[in-house]
Amino acid sequence: MKEQYEYIEKQFRDELNREEGLHKKAQIYFSIASLVLTALLFKLKDIESILSDLPNSCMPKVFLIISIVFIFSSLFFIGWSIKIHNYKRPSNLKTLRSEARERISTEKFYSHRIIDFKKAMEKNIPVNDSRALKLKISLILLLTGYLSSLIFIITIIL
Repeated sequence: MKEQYEYIEKQFRDELNREEGLHKKAQIYFSIASLVLTALLFKLKDIESILSDLPNSCMPKVFLIISIVFIFSSLFFIGWSIKIHNYKRPSNLKTLRSEARERISTEKFYSHRIIDFKKAMEKNIPVNDSRALKLKISLILLLTGYLSSLIFIITIIL
């Protein structure tokens, strides 16, 4: 029974590590998106004057708008993935106290904790899967926004 407990506890800990990794990844994506968007918005007056000097080509304007839209969309998905989630923890303090008062057997204790870990994992895995998907979408949007801003800069230079 103890081996089963250790196995399921390790799986639960792995899922907690995944949760932490997703949060760190979201922070990195948020920082990158903020930097790119800040750079674009900070230079908006310069960009506006460059665009007014260009002939009536709408291509740079289109790429500028696309860049900003994709980066804002990326920030939206990052924020959505960062929001507070309802994670389940494996044990309830009241239950542990009552089991301590009842002096249940070690085997029963391990059995109850295995069930607690399984229930927690059943709730946490879909939450982490959803967060991972949102972060994947935000990365695609961020890369697309970054690429379109590079194309915007290239079309201005050429």
